Formats: sequence, C-alpha cells, structure tokens
Amino acid sequence: MHSLINTPGSFSPCQLVRLLLRNCLATESDIHYKTDLLAGYKPMAVVSLQRTSHTHWQVTLHQDALGGALGVMPRYLWDDVLRLWLEQGQGAGIAFLEIFNQRSHQLSYRVEYKYDFAQLAENAECQYHQSLGSLYQYLSAMTGTTGMRSLKSTHLFQYGALLGMHITNPDALSDILEDYFGWQFRVIPSDQGYEPLSRHSLTSVGYGGMNQQLGRDVLIGRSATVPFAHLDIRMLADKPCALRHIQDQGLFDAILELAKRFVGHQVKVHLQLEIDNDYLPPLQLTEGFQLGLNTYMPLQEEGDRKVILPLKRQMKREI
Repeated sequence: MHSLINTPGSFSPCQLVRLLLRNCLATESDIHYKTDLLAGYKPMAVVSLQRTSHTHWQVTLHQDALGGALGVMPRYLWDDVLRLWLEQGQGAGIAFLEIFNQRSHQLSYRVEYKYDFAQLAENAECQYHQSLGSLYQYLSAMTGTTGMRSLKSTHLFQYGALLGMHITNPDALSDILEDYFGWQFRVIPSDQGYEPLSRHSLTSVGYGGMNQQLGRDVLIGRSATVPFAHLDIRMLADKPCALRHIQDQGLFDAILELAKRFVGHQVKVHLQLEIDNDYLPPLQLTEGFQLGLNTYMPLQEEGDRKVILPLKRQMKREI
C-alpha cells in the first residue's frame, strides 16, 4: 500500500482500483475518476491518487476521454472551456464533461477486469463485491456449463476450455471421464445414423411443391444420413464390486450430463457396462421366470468373455 500511495503511476488504472477494493479502502462508488486537464506528455496512465476523505479517492488519469488533455473534443472548443475556468473561475463546462468521463472510465475498467483472467483468478475467493461473482461461475457461463443438476460448475473448472467447444473427439471425452470419475471408459462413435426430416425439409416435385427444380443439395426421402449420430460410452468394470457402484443414480446422471456438455445435445449418448462374465450371477430358471432380450447364457466351453450390458434408469435396480 505504501507504493500505491506514493507511486500510483507504476500501476495500471484497473490494478489500482482492484487494490483499493481488495484492501477494503473504498467501494466502487467511492472512487472518482478525473481526467488530466492540461496538455503535456506523461508516460504513465495514472497521474495522481488523492484521498479526499476517509473512504473517498480521486484518481487523475492521462487517458482518452470526452474532454481533457487527450480528449476527443476539438482543440479550439477545449481551449475556450479552459479559458473560462482559468480566467473567470467558471468550471461548469469542465464539470459537465467530467460526468461523462467518470462513467466512461468506470465502465471501461469493468470490461477490462471482466476479461483479465489473471486478476479474476487472484480475486476469485474475495467477497468485496458480491455482484462480481467468481471465476468459476464466469467460465461456466462462457462454456455453457451453467445450470447443471448433477455436477457443480466448480468441479469442471479444469475442463472449461474443452466443454464449450462441443468437439467430437472420443479419445478426449474418454480422458475427461476417466480423470473426473476415476473409472475406465471406452467411447465408441457410430459411423452414421438416420434422422427424420421435418415437414418443411421434405422435397415435393410439381407445381404445388416447395422445390420445383432439383439441385445438387436436394434430399430425396423422409430421412437424412447424419455422421456421428450417437456415442456408445462403455464403463469398463474389472472388479466384482462394479455392480454395486453403478447403482448410484447420481453417477449415471453425471456421466450422461458431462458427455452431453462435451459433444452437444444433438448427439445421442448410450451408456453401457462392459464386464467380465465371471462377475455376473448365474441364471437359474424357475416357474414364472421369463427370458428378456438382454439375457446372456454362456456356453460351457467358453473362456473369459466380456459382456456388454446397456444401462438405463429403469434397469438400474435389476442390475
């Protein structure tokens, strides 16, 4: 704080303001920005810092503004305003321009602070201004991870640069799932799929049709081929206790939600369990028992074999 008071020119205006706020020396409304009036070369952006009262501070700046030494106001008009102030003591014109300069500097420093990630990370845990929020919430809003029910945005901070891109890299998604959940995953993308076309996209040939001339981009039929239509995410279970872990409904929802945030909601995600057949309970047929589509009956001469089981919400109790 000693260097802040004695040598304010060594700090940028945004840094100076954040130091005042962080040390609880002032609030944002207690800082008044004043533009340097007289022309002249000054190598620093902050000319002086004065404490007008116990909590009020005045920062004199050598920056572009509506009026002042670097103002956009025509020079002859600014000379007339200065002459009235110096010769007749009439400072109404300067005070009028300072109102605009105050608001302009205040908004510009807010925007500068908003995109300065180094200062955001430094002040992430500071609560001197409740409306600023934290760095985690800000990055979550940028990457589209806000409003997640199963996962907290603070947990996904290290994946923020990847989640907002909606890339379709199965290896990257597998690494994120393994790193976050501590479980081995295998992500298998589909080659292609078919999506039904809406009524407005259907091609109708004839005078009453929407497309009377067929071009290169015409679609014939009621469905279109879509590459990478769905993902198969397999949880690799190599221990007998794996069946107990997947009974957690929160784990199931969290995996699906994280995968949807990564690849986008337009891609269908199927969650499966890949487990050794030795870990599955034996099947005993009794009266009134019916075999389903997913029933697996191994042969006697079979060795070790992996079984793929689809995971769905209504099937978790059966598993």
